[in-house]
Amino acid sequence: MHDDTDFTGKAVLVVGGSSGIGNGIAQAFRQRGADVHVWGTRKTAAEYDGVSGSDLSGVGYSCVNVGDPDAIASAPEPFAEGRMDVLILCQGTVEYQRREFEQEGWDRVMAVNLDSLMHCSRRFRPALEASAGSITIVSSLSGYRANKGNPAYAASKAGAINTTVSEDGTRNAAPYSFFNAVGDEPPMVVLGLLKDPATGGMKNTASNIAATGEFVVNLVCEADAEKMNMTSIDAPADLDELEYANIETLPSTAVTPERIASSPVSFECRSLEMLEIGPRQTIVIGEILVTHIKDEFILDPDKVYLDTPAMKLIGRVHGSGWYARGTDLFKMDRPKPLPKD
Repeated sequence: MHDDTDFTGKAVLVVGGSSGIGNGIAQAFRQRGADVHVWGTRKTAAEYDGVSGSDLSGVGYSCVNVGDPDAIASAPEPFAEGRMDVLILCQGTVEYQRREFEQEGWDRVMAVNLDSLMHCSRRFRPALEASAGSITIVSSLSGYRANKGNPAYAASKAGAINTTVSEDGTRNAAPYSFFNAVGDEPPMVVLGLLKDPATGGMKNTASNIAATGEFVVNLVCEADAEKMNMTSIDAPADLDELEYANIETLPSTAVTPERIASSPVSFECRSLEMLEIGPRQTIVIGEILVTHIKDEFILDPDKVYLDTPAMKLIGRVHGSGWYARGTDLFKMDRPKPLPKD
């Protein structure tokens, strides 16, 4: 009997695997037989000795600044002969004391949390394609439940419901957990689309994007939760999920698919590239052509300050039907820097 948890002989790279959740993932793969390598931010693995939540025993280590595309491109191969079976993208950073409201802080967070997802995926695509491997992106509830004072972090971790139109004009809507923004010049998003487990072919959203090159990403508020859930129904390709779920729409300005009228934020997008990253999954990289934000959530239009908590965004948490609201928040101040030698 095949054991799906046996990774003996598999090469696994965990970006952001030096501590925390990423480190737990790295050690779990190692305990199941995988050859594991992690990327972290400190110069050597020894610098993590004694750090809470960090165990680098039995894994390889490289210091790579994933906020720098050139550093990703020039980083040494983590495994011999350039092999790789699994890529885990668990990197993340955050800026406190309202530094994310400044351009430098915003750019720093976006570079690590968003842009690096695409740069890492591009770097290791050939190896993963050769091994029919897979990519897993670890996000955060902050994508659905914004942290006050951290607009960049929240924006970099959000989820959405996508609307598309087939070549014959049939409208489609479907919720997606695997969604992130991946840049701002130009602004881009990435979608992770799973294939139909029964046929191995593309589902409707992916088919429509491949055929037309257009889609709209709509962030989901709690008031739309039930309707969002209805669009996840397994149905024939000619079903209009927007009509089925009684979802009102508005015309888009740059693409054919309509946007959801009640969505706090909608992104009209054009597909730039579709990447087959495994036998069951596809990544879509899209350019945001137009962004719609409801007026009531704009606090300062000049500085683009948004009242994200008021949007009441929701997000999928785990399992087949668990979701989170953005109402349970707490704040912790960052420790004061220790004196340096």
